[in-house]
Amino acid sequence: SPTVAYASGELEFDRGTFEQATRFYRQAIANSGTQIKPIVTKLVNDTRFSAPDILQVIPADSARLYEAAQLSRRMINQPGTDQRLLAQLESTWLQHALALLKTSEQMDAEDILRRAEIANRLRLESQAIADYELALSLAPNQKAWRLQFAQYLISINKSQRAKFHLRQLVRMQ
Repeated sequence: SPTVAYASGELEFDRGTFEQATRFYRQAIANSGTQIKPIVTKLVNDTRFSAPDILQVIPADSARLYEAAQLSRRMINQPGTDQRLLAQLESTWLQHALALLKTSEQMDAEDILRRAEIANRLRLESQAIADYELALSLAPNQKAWRLQFAQYLISINKSQRAKFHLRQLVRMQ
């Protein structure tokens, strides 16, 4: 169970057997994403762990990788954190998540939206736009997604395209 794996990771961490700890942490995250925040926070704040050590804790799952990337982005501005390390982690996790999503054969609208958000973060403008549009074509009534896309379009100076989606939102009310 994820709770047992997490507790085992904590025990191994306290014993100083970090390879075992990271193996248990990875298992806990693979079985339940609820442990990403405490695990990543612990490893980032411990100078004994390098970026490669921390990167291996997150399993090859696009949702978990994206969640870890979002967490590292939120942590960047916290006092006492290693901003360079967190930026490196975020970028690597985003790139890995995007690569997984690009090769995935079965994607639903939420997966495509995640791919759009990742492309947005990586500044891959044309891919982000195409994926937002595809996600909205599959789930046209997702108001939050449409608003998010309109805001993105405004941020990249594509106001005319944004107006269309804002009008669609007004019609949905």
